[in-house]
Amino acid sequence: MLKPTPEKLLVEIIEIGDHRAQEAAKRIPGFQVPPPEYQGVPDLGRIYAIGSDVVIDAKVDDTIVFEEFKPKGFHWDDKKLFALLPEQVLAVVLEPAQ
Repeated sequence: MLKPTPEKLLVEIIEIGDHRAQEAAKRIPGFQVPPPEYQGVPDLGRIYAIGSDVVIDAKVDDTIVFEEFKPKGFHWDDKKLFALLPEQVLAVVLEPAQ
């Protein structure tokens, strides 16, 4: 397990073709997942770890929508991770209303 610096989140990129992207798209009205051949920057991720000073209404393993940018990631435990500031998080994907 990694511990991020206090002010950052570690996020695992959810690839466009990943089933989690398809599931998240079903829960966000108006959100569309591009086709797998799309080569743009991904904007869905899974929170891997949260820094000690981060205040966010989310937890580890939550799926998030984040501000589009070009992350400089690294590989850890067979996952591609990158650091994200909490203000770059646009939304947390919640389960649909019952």
